[in-house]
Amino acid sequence: MVRLDSAKDRALSYFAELRETAAIRQFFAEIIIGRNGELVQSLGYDPAAKARLREAVKLKATPPTALYRGLYVQASSIFEAYVRDLSSIAAESKTSKFSKYSELPEPFRHHHIYLSGQILQQMKTGTLHGQKFNFEQLIRSLGQCFSDADDFSIMSEIFTSMMGNATPDRLEKLFVKIGLPHPFDPGVGQNSAVKRVFGETRQASAAKLAREKLDEIVGIRNTLVHGDLSITVQQSDLDLAMDYFEAMIEALDSIVKSVLS
Repeated sequence: MVRLDSAKDRALSYFAELRETAAIRQFFAEIIIGRNGELVQSLGYDPAAKARLREAVKLKATPPTALYRGLYVQASSIFEAYVRDLSSIAAESKTSKFSKYSELPEPFRHHHIYLSGQILQQMKTGTLHGQKFNFEQLIRSLGQCFSDADDFSIMSEIFTSMMGNATPDRLEKLFVKIGLPHPFDPGVGQNSAVKRVFGETRQASAAKLAREKLDEIVGIRNTLVHGDLSITVQQSDLDLAMDYFEAMIEALDSIVKSVLS
């Protein structure tokens, strides 16, 4: 479980960085702008420092939404990276329990072969959707699998390499492919952190709200990434998204650990 803990801790530490970045903007508004007069007096006869302070005060009308949009997209990316880490760890843990590829559950093998084939179709381009990918390693791994070698290994990242954004549908399909419990039925709805985010005590309702929230956040993320900046993201929106993602990470971590333990 050490690798699962590391993946969770890494994701949560990234969210802490986002919160601290947003806090810097808030401190700027409260101290540099809100207490400008006191600061000017405290600087005494330092003209250079006073000039810098006057330049900073000129920015008081600049809305923080540009910062919050960027942090919102990063929050979604942190969660997606966590899902990729989680699924890779789960897939590797499952295969480690078997000495030969043929002993793996048939649905797992079928998904593994199908997804590997999809990736190999991109081999002639040299990249996977523009990103570097070690096709030779995948071929060697498949050779070990198909020869039923005792020392076989899989490239666990193939389960998410073609996934795209972690939408609710894709998250559900990913868990099915790896042989994990359904993430929303009730899945994350059983977790106290997820229930707290929505102020909900019923498992089914919390799971439904969690699924809908993920769909909403991914939709906003996609809109922003594709250049539509008409969406206003407030600090409350960012805080809620991060609260949600942190709760989801806790919940998914518990689900996977319950299967792998």
